[in-house]
Amino acid sequence: MPPDTPSANPRDLLARADPFGIARSLGNVQQAWLAHPEDLGPELGKLGLSLWTLQIHAWQRFTGLAEEDVVEVHPFDARFQDKVWTENAYLDVVKELYLVWTRWLQDAAFDAPGVPEKERGRAAFWTRQWLNAIAPTNYFWTNPAAVIRSVETGGQSVVKGLENFSRDLAAGTISMSDDRAFEVGGNLAPTAGAVVHRNRLLEVIQYAPTTETVHPEPVLLVAPWINKYYVLDLTEEKSLVRFLVDRGFTVLVTSWKNPGPEIVGSVDVHGADYDSTGRIDSELIAGLVAELDAEFYVCGPTRFMSEIRSGLTERGIPENRIHTETFGPVG
Repeated sequence: MPPDTPSANPRDLLARADPFGIARSLGNVQQAWLAHPEDLGPELGKLGLSLWTLQIHAWQRFTGLAEEDVVEVHPFDARFQDKVWTENAYLDVVKELYLVWTRWLQDAAFDAPGVPEKERGRAAFWTRQWLNAIAPTNYFWTNPAAVIRSVETGGQSVVKGLENFSRDLAAGTISMSDDRAFEVGGNLAPTAGAVVHRNRLLEVIQYAPTTETVHPEPVLLVAPWINKYYVLDLTEEKSLVRFLVDRGFTVLVTSWKNPGPEIVGSVDVHGADYDSTGRIDSELIAGLVAELDAEFYVCGPTRFMSEIRSGLTERGIPENRIHTETFGPVG
């Protein structure tokens, strides 16, 4: 095979098509149920009974009779708290049909026979994401709040929604807020600094001092992997970085690379690589400690901290030269 020919290895193809292993988890659960028909039968019987009860409920609601819900809505489920979901017979039946299937499918994933607990939990997680995506509240004609809002605004809320959709489609992503309202270095992450280290997954930013003298112990803040570095430097009034710099500390912060298409579609980069980056950058920290001949304060995720300590031990740096603090089991 020529060197520039894409790999035809089935595992590589599957990894590209399903990098999170969604199909594998759901397939394992499905196969488990099919391999245990003696357990599947009673579960299907429960589903059939629930659907038959719901059909009777629908007949009674559409004929004007009051009837208790087949499946009660959880108090914390904000999607169906509006009283219209109970008062309107059409919406009530839509809600109940969704909840009957949702509860049964999630329970089926959690209770799959012969499947390890971790795999069952993973399958249930992805099942829940899919079920949340198809919830009736996510569609205009089955979302009473959206319909009422449209009437109240003369259709302008729908026009605004289409504008947001067009902008997200052009950007190739789904925005949770107006990105144009923020400017890094302007009204977001305003503290001055410069990149002093970079590898394929992260950068380290060192902030400029604002005092005549600085403490001998630098502070390295390891930002969580799910956040950008500016979570520690939002504005001048809400900035841990600014607070420390103004008090004479030399501050360094990690900035993790966002997993874009070049990472998500790659079989060469995995979530574990973010863990291994801790090993790489423990070398950076050890080098800084040795170069500055100073004690360091390092705050970050537990796993990153453990890798840093291992790296320092390997280099023979005394533990009293670095003080660490963790803030959670993962980044």
